[in-house]
Amino acid sequence: NEVNSWGGFTRQISVEVDPTALTRYDLDLHTVAQRLTANNMNFGGGFIEHQAEQYNVMGLGRYTSAQDIE
Repeated sequence: NEVNSWGGFTRQISVEVDPTALTRYDLDLHTVAQRLTANNMNFGGGFIEHQAEQYNVMGLGRYTSAQDIE
């Protein structure tokens, strides 16, 4: 058997929400949090076998910087 672990540092981006902007765009904090989470999910995809090799597949969230959220 084989164990594949995908570790490393956890990337974190903090979002500061302007209450005035929420009101202007008719949004609430819960909706903003849901949209940020839904747009940046990670997922495991398993592996692909090709001849005698296995290639691990993993989907990483879309955000790579604070500018991606802006």
